[in-house]
Amino acid sequence: MTFLAKPFVALGFGAFFLCASTCAHFDEVATTPLSLGPDWAAGILLVGGAVVSGRDWGKGRAYQIAAWAFMVSLLFGSVLGNFEAWKTNPSDAGSAGLVSLSQGSYLVIVSVLFLVSLPGLIGSLKTRDISH
Repeated sequence: MTFLAKPFVALGFGAFFLCASTCAHFDEVATTPLSLGPDWAAGILLVGGAVVSGRDWGKGRAYQIAAWAFMVSLLFGSVLGNFEAWKTNPSDAGSAGLVSLSQGSYLVIVSVLFLVSLPGLIGSLKTRDISH
C-alpha cells in the first residue's frame, strides 16, 4: 500500500487520468467542455499534489491526500452512475470519444480506476514518512 502513496504513482495516475478522460469524452470538448471540468480538475490537482509532495513529503502530503480524495469521490460517483446506465440499458454504446467503448467496458475501466485510486488515498493517509 505504501507504493501507491508514492508521489510518482500519483503523478502517473493523474496524467493518465487526464489523457484517458479527454480521449473517452473527446466529442464533448468542442460542444460541452465544462462537462469535463471535474475530470480535468481532479487530474490536475492530483498531478499538482504529486509534484508538491514529491518535493517535500511533510508539507505536500496533505495536498496529495486531498487530490486522491477528490479523485476517489469523482470515480465512485462515476462507477455508480455508469452502473445505473449499464443496468438500465446494457447494450448502450456508452462512450463515443476518440475511443468508442460499450457501457459495460467503460464501467469496468472506471471501476478499475476507482479500485486503484482508493488504495492510493489510503496509502497516502497511512504513510507518515516516505522514502523516495
